[in-house]
Amino acid sequence: MVDDYLGMKQAGVAGESIQVHFPDIQNWVQAASVVDASIAQQATGAEQVSLAMRNIEEAMHQVLEGITHLETAAHQLEELSRSITELLSCYRL
Repeated sequence: MVDDYLGMKQAGVAGESIQVHFPDIQNWVQAASVVDASIAQQATGAEQVSLAMRNIEEAMHQVLEGITHLETAAHQLEELSRSITELLSCYRL
């Protein structure tokens, strides 16, 4: 009987302890959920930044390619201009 009484007393103490600490545990769980959501948002943001950086890099390559084409075209126009000048030089009055 004494053992039963001690067991019931311990169960009662454990129950009280759970009731006292349960709100704290709930708060910790909520805080962990908020932290988890925050980490997920940061990961999503990091992925978006990474994608934006890749897009910027691709755009820079395209701009450089365009500049190279423009440079080639400018040289060709300069050469054509010299050729036309030479051809027309014989027609000067």
